[in-house]
Amino acid sequence: MVRVKVPATSANLGAGFDCLGMALSLYNIVEMHEAPGGIKVDVEGEGVQYLPRGPENLVIQVARRVFERVGYHPAGLNVRLVNAIPPSRGLGSSSAAICGALVAANVLSGGTLGNEELLQMAVEIEGHPDNVTPAFLGGVTVACMSGRRTVYARFDPPGGLRLGVIIPDRPLSTQEARAALPKTVAMADAVYNIQHACLLVAALTGGRWDLIGEALGDRLPQPYRAPLLPGLAAALEPKPRPGVIGTCLSGSGSTVLVFLEPGVDEETARSSVGEIADLFRNQGMGCRSMVVDPDTAGVQLTYLRSI
Repeated sequence: MVRVKVPATSANLGAGFDCLGMALSLYNIVEMHEAPGGIKVDVEGEGVQYLPRGPENLVIQVARRVFERVGYHPAGLNVRLVNAIPPSRGLGSSSAAICGALVAANVLSGGTLGNEELLQMAVEIEGHPDNVTPAFLGGVTVACMSGRRTVYARFDPPGGLRLGVIIPDRPLSTQEARAALPKTVAMADAVYNIQHACLLVAALTGGRWDLIGEALGDRLPQPYRAPLLPGLAAALEPKPRPGVIGTCLSGSGSTVLVFLEPGVDEETARSSVGEIADLFRNQGMGCRSMVVDPDTAGVQLTYLRSI
């Protein structure tokens, strides 16, 4: 029996489109063990209504890629998924499934593959490095592609950082969100995003809380995706609120990420995050909200035993 714990992730981070990501303290669990009798998948928590229970499940598909690479042939596979990350909300549920499956299958088959090879496989499967890299490594990551290889840097977020997460009831697929983007952008907007993405990295590495709000400015994905969901444009609009530094879209949406001031008390944090969540509810869009911490551990093997 192998049990792996994988954090949610928030990619794009303001102007950091397809390059910046952060791991969050919201987790999916992947349990896997070899057993005769074919493929069996049990799902609990998020996605229980529609995630497949057979060979078409993403965890099974990814595990098979590991087994094929190392020449391992299990008699059968039992998988249990305990999900706290809601699918299609911009919180990296697919990345969590991919990373969890890779690590679990690698351990189950003898641990042949190293972490760097597993990470490169994760990017190859997912298609973008900004979600799987923080899911695998934890913390904040900056990633880019060099040919087919992922080049990345990782650092811990500043101590004391807390984050509000506002999750609308309506999912927003990556395909729908990508389709909203223009084929070309103005040079001024491209420069704006480069400036602000660099500033955000500097602010997070240097603990410059005074710069984070400005650094979250974005002219590339967010203005084009904001109309896709009632209340989203208002939630992303900069507005002074107690304990709030700034907001941005999490991944491709529909979740909104709220950066909170260090040391903000729990009541103030929840009140301000709830006030932003009400911007969705006032437009007839149900949502839920919570306050989380950054995750700095990434994917973790939490249990291994013979059965």
